[in-house]
Order: sequence, then structure tokens, then C-alpha cells
Amino acid sequence: MKLKHRILAFGLLAVSYSVSVFAADVKSVAMRGPATLKELMTLIVEPTSNGVFYVASQPPKNDAEWKTLQGQALTLLEAANSLTTTNRSKDKKQWMADAKLLQEASKTAFAAAMAKNITALADLNDPLYTACSTCHEHYLPKR
Repeated sequence: MKLKHRILAFGLLAVSYSVSVFAADVKSVAMRGPATLKELMTLIVEPTSNGVFYVASQPPKNDAEWKTLQGQALTLLEAANSLTTTNRSKDKKQWMADAKLLQEASKTAFAAAMAKNITALADLNDPLYTACSTCHEHYLPKR
């Protein structure tokens, strides 16, 4: 077998192995159920809320950037909605009150992003920060 064919065969073998490992990882994640609360916070809530927090200093400059911000606001709203479901709630009183703060700020953020209203989005910094810090005060594990 020529060297070129050996390299090609090795490359195909490596790609085949990588695809099978990736498929197994995806399958194991899908089989384990919904995201953990920590995953939801660190992979969804935190990065999407940053779009709202930084809008005054980094406003969207074109339609594509507005669409990204609108998607972030919608994702934040959907995450907030999931926090109000019974399978996510830690309790029926304080947790729900804290989650509703995030839900309300997110609804307003999504409406403001859809209207491309920088001022309304910038005005959400305090309510969004309050929603996050209030919940963290009650539920974030103390270090």
C-alpha cells in the first residue's frame, strides 16, 4: 500500500472514531434528561443576560446584531419560564417569587429587543441585576 493510501486510510479511521465518540456523547446527554440548574445558569442565563447588560456599551450596529440580541433576550425569557415550572422550582414561595422577577425582566427585554429600543434595554440593568442577585442570595450555595 502506498504511503498516500495509508495516510488516507488512517485519516478516515480517525474521523470515523471521532464521529462515533461524538455520537455517543450526544446520545448520553440526551438520555440523561434536562440540563442541571448549574448548566442552565452558566450556559444559558449568564451568557444571554450579558447581551442585555452590555447593550448600552456595545449596542447592535446592524440587523444581524439585533437578531442576535433578540435571540439572547428570547432565550433568557425561555430559561426564566423554565425556572417557574414545578420540576425546576426549589419551593413554591421564595423560588417562584425570585424566578418571576427574572421572568418579568426577560419579558421586558425581549419586547425592547424586538422594538430595537436601546434605552429600554439599558433601563433593564437594575431590574435584571436585582432578579439575579435576589435569587443568588437565597439559593446560590455559599462558599
